Formats: sequence, C-alpha cells, structure tokens
Amino acid sequence: MDRTHAYLNGIISTTVCIVLLTAKVGCAADENLVLNGGFETGAGNAPASWTLTDAVQGNLFDWITDERHSGNRSLRMNSVNPPPPGHSMGITSNSFEVHAYSRVEVSVWLKATDVVNNSDVSWYGLRVTLTAYDESGGKIEHRDLMNTRGSFSWKKIRGGMTAPERTRTMDLSIKLTTVTGVVWVDDARVHVAQELPEVDLPAVEAPVLIPHPWQLKLTMGTFELNDVGVIAGPLNPTVRQEIESFASLKEFVGYFRFR
Repeated sequence: MDRTHAYLNGIISTTVCIVLLTAKVGCAADENLVLNGGFETGAGNAPASWTLTDAVQGNLFDWITDERHSGNRSLRMNSVNPPPPGHSMGITSNSFEVHAYSRVEVSVWLKATDVVNNSDVSWYGLRVTLTAYDESGGKIEHRDLMNTRGSFSWKKIRGGMTAPERTRTMDLSIKLTTVTGVVWVDDARVHVAQELPEVDLPAVEAPVLIPHPWQLKLTMGTFELNDVGVIAGPLNPTVRQEIESFASLKEFVGYFRFR
C-alpha cells in the first residue's frame, strides 16, 4: 500500500486520545461474505442461506420472479399484522467470520410500499442491521444502517461499521420491526473494506500521542507516516461516528479499537 503523506500546519487540538503506530496492512479480499445475496437459489418458497423469521401468523415471505432488481428472483416480505413491540418480521443472512476492528461495508437493494408504524416508538420501522457476535455466539453490538418508513422504488442502501473488540462473526438482517407494509429485497452484499493492520513492533520507534499536551504546535512543514493504526478510548456514539467517517477518507487509513 502506498505511503500516506500528512501535511500538518498550525495547532492540533483534540479531546480524543489517539496513538499512531507504524503498521503493516493486509488488504482484504473483495468477496461477498453473504451467500446467495441475489436470492437466485433455493427450494419451495424459501431462498437458500437465509433465515426467515416472523413473529405473527399470517405475515408472508415470497420468493418471487415478477419483481426484482436484477437476476431472476428477489424476496418479498409482506407484514399484514405488526409484530409485537420490539419484535420483527425479517430475514437474516448466513453467519460470516470477521476479525475485530475490521471495517465492514454493506449494500442491499430494497423497494418498499406503505411501511407504517402505528405506535409512538420512533425506532420501529424497516431496518437494515449488521450484528456482531463473540466467540460463543453472544451478541456484542448491532448497527442499524437504515431505519425508515413509507414507500420508495428500488434503491441501493449502503452503510457499514467497524467490528468491535471480541468480534468473531457477524450477520446481516433486513427487518420490519413492529410495522406493517411490503418490502422487496435483492442483491445483498457484504465485504471487509479494511482489516486491522499487523503492527510491526520493531518498526515502532516513537508512537505519537495526541494530545500530549492537549495542544501541540508543529513547526516542521511536513512529516511522513506509514499505514496508521489508531487506538481510541471510550467514546460516545457521535464522536465514534465522526472518527469512523474521518478514517474512511482515501487520504488516510484509520483503524480503531474502542475499549
């Protein structure tokens, strides 16, 4: 991977403690971790490699050919009766292995008609969710990449998250949580965009701690970094989201361990 040149002028000031290390990065293969992401294979009325969950009798899953984004088939979820509060009619992908601190990216095509929340709970809706699990299969964290209601034609939903500490596996789900409506799903894709770098400890001569002190003025014109590993302390969700957004810029390679 090409070296990153960072040009810093003036004063660096931050409230987040960040450690920068020289590291080696193994580039992840650009493979789809979701099996049967296009819903092309299956048997009867069920696509292969997906788990279908319905909390209310009478709601229907249909593996169809007459409405799809691409290929020959898609999956339709028809929630006639809203699942009980906090429960969902949904589909979940196969479980796939992910190393902790890896950046996982998702895309999926959805179409929706009349997704309605009849309660006063704001987070009930059509959700696209990534969930991380530990070695024993216990849930660590989930991230809603989308949570919406209403109607829309086919559109591509994108999002992602950094796998938290202790992550061994993850899965992708599309859920109708305590709402009614019809949703079509097609062309789901998950891949690891960046993996945690392998730190070459002998090459770490002088890790940089920011802030130390809280305000630091750099008088040099430029300095050069190899690939960068970042370790951050406990963060609130807003700060964490902003740091992940910064790390996704092409000019920087960022890796975060949240403890």
